Formats: sequence, structure tokens, C-alpha cells
Amino acid sequence: MKQCKKCKLEKDLDEFQYNYRMADNHLNICKSCNKEYHQNYSKLNKQTIKQCHKKWYQDNKDKVIAKITLSQNRKYQHTYIENHPLAHKARWKLLARLKKLEIKRPPCQICNNSKTEAHHPDYNKPFEVYHLCRKCHTDFHYNNLSLNNITINKY
Repeated sequence: MKQCKKCKLEKDLDEFQYNYRMADNHLNICKSCNKEYHQNYSKLNKQTIKQCHKKWYQDNKDKVIAKITLSQNRKYQHTYIENHPLAHKARWKLLARLKKLEIKRPPCQICNNSKTEAHHPDYNKPFEVYHLCRKCHTDFHYNNLSLNNITINKY
């Protein structure tokens, strides 16, 4: 039991907010009095609070924008996975084998670039892929690059 300094009522410790700086680790004002105090403070100091928030935003604008961009990217990834579960599963199966070093990533099958991506012509066969560099992979999807004369890698 503890007495609130504002309303002078004896209340259980659960009625006081935790605060590590206090001797008993609880504020001297009960939760209801503390809530009332903060509501009144917010009403009386709207402009000051608004200016503080504006200044903080200006000082941390890059962090705020990065966080928004990250959350938008995550939302996009989740919707893509929900809409394309077979593609997601095929990519992860192949990636798991690559990480276990069961498969060595070969160079691009068109230009021999060492940095490659896997292209799945059929997601039902996750270990049958073409290995293409970023440029050749983009050309295949957007500029009608033909893969007819290239053999598919089967793992």
C-alpha cells in the first residue's frame, strides 16, 4: 500500500506506475492522477509540444523516411509471398542448398559473369534453373532475350 501525493488516497502498488528511480520502484502519483496531469499538460501546452515534435522530425527526418520505406518494403514482400507461394518456396529450396554448399553457383550462362541469379522456368521444379547475371536476367524478362540454345541446370 502506498499513498498518492496528489489525491492523498491509500492505494495498492498496482495502482502506481513502475519507475526505477524511486526507492520502491513506483511513482509517487497514482495512475489515474498521472493520466489526469498529462491530459491537462497536453491541453495547456499544445503549441510547445507541436514545436518539439516538429523539431524532432526535422532532426531525424532520414530515420523516419527509412523506417517508412522499410515498412512499405516489408508489406510488399508479404503480399508477394502470399500471391506467389510456389515461387517463394522454389527460391528458398534452391537457396537452402546453395547455403549448405551442396550446389556451387556457376557463372552466367550467357556472358560468364561470376555474380549470378537463378531463373526458374518452372516453379514446380525448384532445382532446374538457368544461372544468369543481373543484366542478362533483366534482358530475358524485359527485352525478349532467348534461352533456347542454353541448357538448363538440374540439381
